[in-house]
Amino acid sequence: FTAVAELGLKAWRPDFSDGARSLYNYAHETVFLETFTRVVSLHGYAFMGVPQSAANDISFIKRAYLSFVFSYLADLAKKEARDPGRVERGSYLIHHIEGRAKKVGIYFRDVDTKRLRAASRDRTTRRTERIRVTPFAPIPSPFTTLPVKTPLDWFDPDFWNNEMTLLQKYRVQMQGIAIALPAEELCHASEWHKWIKMDHAEFMQKHGLAELQKYKLLSLKQMQDMAELDERL
Repeated sequence: FTAVAELGLKAWRPDFSDGARSLYNYAHETVFLETFTRVVSLHGYAFMGVPQSAANDISFIKRAYLSFVFSYLADLAKKEARDPGRVERGSYLIHHIEGRAKKVGIYFRDVDTKRLRAASRDRTTRRTERIRVTPFAPIPSPFTTLPVKTPLDWFDPDFWNNEMTLLQKYRVQMQGIAIALPAEELCHASEWHKWIKMDHAEFMQKHGLAELQKYKLLSLKQMQDMAELDERL
């Protein structure tokens, strides 16, 4: 956002009705090149398989940028102009769910990226993967009921410890205590190789127990009290 503001732009929003070489669109290209090369140099796109050396190939980056923005995105804009809502019907805006751990979103966004890359290489299927898009501003999910049959670490530890009621915790714990993911920094695709092939016992020993300790579980007495309350409801 700083790079956008430095060029006097209120937002990164190319003008598809004008040529790619207009001063306005060239400013957007400059922002992209600066931020992309900076993030690549810091290994920010390693989970997508982008090598650090890509930051030095400016010619390739420019060609890729122009192709993506003024071919792919411009085509989407034209489709949306002709048939409002068409683009959204072919994609899914990721909604913010209160209480969900950040690492869960990181893991599944990288799963999506790998699926899309695999689908783009598979010429034998006509199935189109639905694109999941992260909006600039969080969109609250229309679903407000917390999940029950889910691993414990689906929940953000702070949300579990300070926001959830005893009854909500009881209903989750009654399904069994499971930890599905390691620490947040290991949920990026570039780090999966460090844990994803472990069996359950090894995973719990090296990662799961540390994650489990972040949660304040109900005591046996609290579980008994909540069981009685749940029966009366």
